[in-house]
Amino acid sequence: MTDDEPICGCGDSLDTTEAKACGACVDCAQRVLGRANATIADLRAEHEALQVLYAEVFACGVAQEEKLATAEAERREALATLETVTGTIVETVTRWREYSEKIELKLAILAFIAQHDLHGDFWWRCDGEHAPVTFFVNCNDLFAWASADCERFDIGDIPALEKAIQDAGEIHGIALWCCRKRGMRPQRPVYLQELKDPALSAMFDACGPERDPASEG
Repeated sequence: MTDDEPICGCGDSLDTTEAKACGACVDCAQRVLGRANATIADLRAEHEALQVLYAEVFACGVAQEEKLATAEAERREALATLETVTGTIVETVTRWREYSEKIELKLAILAFIAQHDLHGDFWWRCDGEHAPVTFFVNCNDLFAWASADCERFDIGDIPALEKAIQDAGEIHGIALWCCRKRGMRPQRPVYLQELKDPALSAMFDACGPERDPASEG
């Protein structure tokens, strides 16, 4: 309706602020009420449509949040799995590297044994804590009478053994190294039978304090 549209025979318009609805004109009042009811109905319909739209948007947002939460949980789980696998790989590589280094060291010891022809003076074990291989130098009857004895030999002992062989010769070098390594003099019969040279005897004396004959067995 425009300002020029009459409501009834009185000629007043409902859309003007100066409208003078005739009190005796029932048709005019009914038309005003009908227009108001129609406007309210339109507003109510728009409100309901907005509520439906809001509900759809909200539901979409919740679903999207749930999807994001699920994706984040899956991402974290995958990351944890990746870290575990990476840790296992690193641990395995480290273990193999350490094992390879040990093997290389053992090969160096074997090369040293072969170089000095010391095969009869060495033996080894590969079981339990001695795996993959642990070398020992035979020192039977050196420190005590009628004894089975040995001294563990590692890669770091090569320079000291070379020095002992240089000092005492290949015949007595092994025994001198064992005494130096243990910090103990040999038993008295060794002196009497094998160490008659004063210079050689002095080298073995320097390995440790004088021993009580009772400790020699």
